[in-house]
Amino acid sequence: MRGGSCRGGTVEGDALAEDSDVTVTVASAEPLPDTNPDAALTGGEIAGIAVGSVVGAALIGTGIFFLIRKRRKV
Repeated sequence: MRGGSCRGGTVEGDALAEDSDVTVTVASAEPLPDTNPDAALTGGEIAGIAVGSVVGAALIGTGIFFLIRKRRKV
């Protein structure tokens, strides 16, 4: 592979045509995230983690409650 191009071809029946060039270009409209390992979490990120953890624990607890309740009725 050289310069973003690869020598390849198209499949026609069972034969591979070796005389065509294929160029693939990939572009991203989004910037790459900040990869600084020393960056601290913002207050909003910490609050989001805390709220998400409480909601997740509540959902798990509710599920366990209903499973136990259902088994006692049977």
